[in-house]
Amino acid sequence: MALQYLSEFCAHHEISGQCSAALATALLIPYQGRFGRLSLPMPCLEHHPKQASSASKFSIQEQAQLLPFYMSLSLNPLGMRALMVGPFYEASVTCNLVDPWIAGALETIDSIIQSGDYPKLVTVMIIRQPKIAPIWLGAVILGIETRILSPVRAGMFAVDMLSAAWSLTSHSFIGPKQQIPSHSDCQRISRAYECRLLYIAQPGRDRAPLCPWKPFGSIDPQETDLEVRRHLSCHGKHCLQYESWVWDLQNDGKSAADYGYMSNHGLMDSNETTCALLVDPQCRQESFELEVMSQVASRSVFGWLRREDGCPKEEVAIWKHDWFDISESDDEEIDGPDQSDTRTFNLEAILTWLKGLSGTL
Repeated sequence: MALQYLSEFCAHHEISGQCSAALATALLIPYQGRFGRLSLPMPCLEHHPKQASSASKFSIQEQAQLLPFYMSLSLNPLGMRALMVGPFYEASVTCNLVDPWIAGALETIDSIIQSGDYPKLVTVMIIRQPKIAPIWLGAVILGIETRILSPVRAGMFAVDMLSAAWSLTSHSFIGPKQQIPSHSDCQRISRAYECRLLYIAQPGRDRAPLCPWKPFGSIDPQETDLEVRRHLSCHGKHCLQYESWVWDLQNDGKSAADYGYMSNHGLMDSNETTCALLVDPQCRQESFELEVMSQVASRSVFGWLRREDGCPKEEVAIWKHDWFDISESDDEEIDGPDQSDTRTFNLEAILTWLKGLSGTL
C-alpha cells in the first residue's frame, strides 16, 4: 500500500523516474535515525513533460515484489552499515596494508566531496560494488555520507554475514568463496585459509573475526590446529553458504526459516574491481605514516587466530613486533596468545580427531 502511494505521488508530479531513488532513501530512514534528528532534502517542484511509461510502471511493479526483502535489510542497522562501507573493502589487501589502502581511497573520496560532485561520489561507490548502488544513492540524498565515512577514517569496519549474503557482496575475508581447492599436497597454507577452516570446523568458534582484513603470510600445516589439519585433505569446498535466517522472538522463540531472495544459491561474489580504482597514486605519505589502522587490524585478526592454541614457533618474531607489544597500553582489549612454545589443545577436539583417524585405519 505504501509503495502504491509513493507510485501515485510520483505519477501525479510527473517524476516517476525518481520513484526508485525515493524508495532507496526511505529504506535508509531506520539506519539514519540512529544519528538523531531526521533531515530530508527540500523538494524542488518543477514542471517536466510527462514521462510515465510502461518501462517506469514495470520498474515500480518489480520493486513492489522485492519490498519485503528491502524492508528486512533496512531493519538491520549493522547490516546496512556493513554494506555502505563495503566498497572500501578489497579482498587482496592484508591486515598490515590497511593504512595505505584506506588513505588512498579517502584521498579520492574527500576530493570528490569537497568539490560537491555527489553524482561522481555515488558513481565511484557503484563501480566498486554495483549491487549496493541504491543504498549509497539514498545516503547522498539524505546527506549522511560524511557520517558513513567517519568510522572508515578510524579503521572501524562492520562485518555482517547476513547482509553480505542478501546483497551478494563481500566485505570480509572470512566470507564465502566460489572455489577453495584441496590443500592436501601443500607444504604451506595461507593464514587466511587457516582462519576460514577454524571458523567452520573448530568447536567454539561461533563468532567470525571482527576484522575484515585477512592475515598476511602462510604457515606450515603441522603448526595448525588439529581440526585444520583434518580438513586440509578434503576434496571439496570449505566455505560458508547462505541457507536461511529467522526472527528472534520473545520467550526465546524462533520464527520459521526464511530463505530470502537469493539468485545464485547463496554464494557471494567478490568485489568486481581491482585495487587501482580507489587508490590515488598521488596520496600523501603522511596520510598513513602512523599505520594505526594496520596495527589494530593486525592485532585483531592475529588475536582471533591464536587465541585458543597459542603461538607457533615460526610466529614468535611476529608477536615480538612493536605492533603486537601492547603491554604498556591500557586502552587495548585484544587478547594475544600465549607465546610459549607449548601448544594447548582442546581435549574434546583431540578425542574427536583420534576417533576419526581410527575409523579410517
